[in-house]
Amino acid sequence: MLFNTRFLSQFSLATLLVTCTMFGSLPAIAENATRIALASGSRQSVRVEQLKFAPTLAFVPTYTGRNFISKEAVRYTGLPTGECYNLTYMMREDSAMVLNWYQDALRQSGWTVDDTTRSKFSLSATHAQGLCCLLFVRPTQSSGFATELTLRFSIRPS
Repeated sequence: MLFNTRFLSQFSLATLLVTCTMFGSLPAIAENATRIALASGSRQSVRVEQLKFAPTLAFVPTYTGRNFISKEAVRYTGLPTGECYNLTYMMREDSAMVLNWYQDALRQSGWTVDDTTRSKFSLSATHAQGLCCLLFVRPTQSSGFATELTLRFSIRPS
């Protein structure tokens, strides 16, 4: 599957732009595009792969709250900024507790959390190994769960 507007309907364009901007590339997306036209003028084919299970991510701590489930896992390859994962989880704890847990756990795992962009719904962090992690929380009405967490993890090419 190639990058197209169906992808945009599922995921936040703003987040994609933030991720790409953090790594120095800004996409210009056309209707039904099969490639991303970068600000530099080059074109890049992006592959989108729906995963059956959420992968273990390097240096990202595993949440230790009450039962949580993986709702969706997607892997993007062919990005000029490297490989990217978009993982969505359902958590029983409230949004603030989940985000605060990740902020503390990421810092303890060697990540630098960007306090200037931290909000009650999101945080971003970078790691010396060329990694970027963006987290977004929102309340959910899904039975038995209080929070939906989207974790976007990017690996810069070497």
